[in-house]
Amino acid sequence: MLLNTHDASAYLAGQYGIRRKPRTLANYRRTGGGPEYHRVSPREVVYDVAALDKYAERLIGKPVKHTAEEAA
Repeated sequence: MLLNTHDASAYLAGQYGIRRKPRTLANYRRTGGGPEYHRVSPREVVYDVAALDKYAERLIGKPVKHTAEEAA
């Protein structure tokens, strides 16, 4: 499923609690560091849900059972 920037922002917040405003996602497209996207026209981009999931997992990191695992 493909989402526009506004819906991608809402998806990240709803699924993962990651708050990124649509404007922040737009800035990431220019500077890097955000989720992968597809440009469908000169003024429109879409995000694949799988790319948003991958981005969120990268931010969240691996689950740990105790604090000793965090340093490993």
